[in-house]
Amino acid sequence: MEINSPSLFLEINESEYIFSVGDVNNQAQVKLIYKHVKLIRGIKNHKIIDFDLVFNDIKNNIFLAEQKLNFRFKELILIVNNFKFIIFIFISNNKNIF
Repeated sequence: MEINSPSLFLEINESEYIFSVGDVNNQAQVKLIYKHVKLIRGIKNHKIIDFDLVFNDIKNNIFLAEQKLNFRFKELILIVNNFKFIIFIFISNNKNIF
């Protein structure tokens, strides 16, 4: 599979992390090429109760996506959805995310 310009998305909602990668092809169309859902651990009642657990879950699942796609992400689009409001955050780094 040829990957042109992948974008990494992480949605955090009430019960799970959703790691998704979309790729933009030559016709400016986005295709979902990767999706992984992981139950949330270390967050309770909208508060982080175990930072190391949350950090490692996110880091390890980004690493899995990178390994599967053979691509190192330098950007992350974070979507925080707690059903009261949705926040979109764009995180960029010239090196690697982690």
